[in-house]
Amino acid sequence: MIEIEDRFYPGGCILFRYQGKYLRSPTGLALLLLFLTLILFWGGWWYVFQVLKYSKERDLGYRLEGIGQTAAAVFFHGNNFLLLERPATAELYKDDPLDEYATIKNALTELQKKNTLQNIMIIDTDSRVFVDSENDFYLGEEYPLLKLDAQEIKSAFSGKPATTPLYRIGINPYKRCYVPLYNSKNEVTAVLRLEASRDYFQNLVRIKRHIAWLGLIVICLLFLVALLFYKLLESLLKTEETLALTDRVQSLGTMAAGLAHEIRNPLSIIRATAESLVEESRSDPDHQSLLRSIVDETDRLNQLLTQFLQFARPVPDDKSSSSCNTQEVIHSVLSLLDKEFTKKSIRFEVNPEHDLTGVAMDEKSLRQVLLNILLNAGESIGEKGNVTVSARKKRRMVIVEISDTGRGIPDKDLPRVFDPFFTTKDKGTGLGLFVSRMLVERAGGSISFAKTGANGTSVQIELPAQK
Repeated sequence: MIEIEDRFYPGGCILFRYQGKYLRSPTGLALLLLFLTLILFWGGWWYVFQVLKYSKERDLGYRLEGIGQTAAAVFFHGNNFLLLERPATAELYKDDPLDEYATIKNALTELQKKNTLQNIMIIDTDSRVFVDSENDFYLGEEYPLLKLDAQEIKSAFSGKPATTPLYRIGINPYKRCYVPLYNSKNEVTAVLRLEASRDYFQNLVRIKRHIAWLGLIVICLLFLVALLFYKLLESLLKTEETLALTDRVQSLGTMAAGLAHEIRNPLSIIRATAESLVEESRSDPDHQSLLRSIVDETDRLNQLLTQFLQFARPVPDDKSSSSCNTQEVIHSVLSLLDKEFTKKSIRFEVNPEHDLTGVAMDEKSLRQVLLNILLNAGESIGEKGNVTVSARKKRRMVIVEISDTGRGIPDKDLPRVFDPFFTTKDKGTGLGLFVSRMLVERAGGSISFAKTGANGTSVQIELPAQK
């Protein structure tokens, strides 16, 4: 979509900002490329087929015309049939002492068989059937299809051979040629009509079939190219996202280190002073309560600083040196949260795979990732619900899935849940899931939401198995 800013710039220009939301989608771009390519291909296929079809139709017309002119010259002009000396009509058949009508009919039948034609007729001057090689029409009968070829018949009677375009009636293709027949005075007295048989159209059918198969092969190749393009684009976008995330982490790391240095020392002094005052104010419970609030808030600020320092930690040089027992870490984290979840009537269900292997991640990092996600699950449930933790091995990876029966995540917030400082909680920092994702990716794994909605959330953590 296009957004228009509500500001005007020098020269009265309005700044347009294009948000490539859909064009940045690998699926959208791959489908767009495939769609445009298919349009070009089918357009080219249709054009090539039309050219070939026109060429074959023209060749077929020339062939019919050649057969007709040769037949006219050999069978009729040379024999000088008396029936064809005058304009052919049905009345001439009554005056046929030489029985030429039967001879002409035999000649047409022989010509039809030798050239594998559908039908051969001689048309009289009234555009009626004079002789029919197939005996489908009697002498002088008005053949309905002759009206369709009135222009070609007229051209043939004027002395110019004419061929009809290829057309279909139902599933049957038709193409005919009309050739003038001359008498001894070089006058047109009748027209020879030749109709192509189905064999004449087989070339067109074969060409169409071959092009269809070729089109199917090309479409399959296009789908493969689109799939490859999708994979490459997805990889590029993921790389771009990773680089952008790395830059952001570096910036936040620098800020976190400086912020922790400037705040932590004064914060420690404040906490120590408040604890001393708590000891001195035992006789005054009200003052003790206020001072303990100071201690609690300084602890909360210290925890926030600890999360900030996650950004400044360097990536371990040797990932393979870190490993831990997956089941032990899961059970230790659940034991840590057992009391708190029991107060909220939240039940645990643990389904680890038998003989589950360890993961190539240090125990402290895995514990922090699981703790962040389980705390989010508890806050999402609130009171009364279930949390299910399952773990299984899939090829060279270990998949830990944590599901809850909480309120889920709105669709509009789902793309941002791993962004730093994004939170929907009143007292949240928005760093828990971001830190979890960073720790998992540092170990060579991935974290994603497998399911979310009104019935709860399912987070899937995929980590390399211990070697």
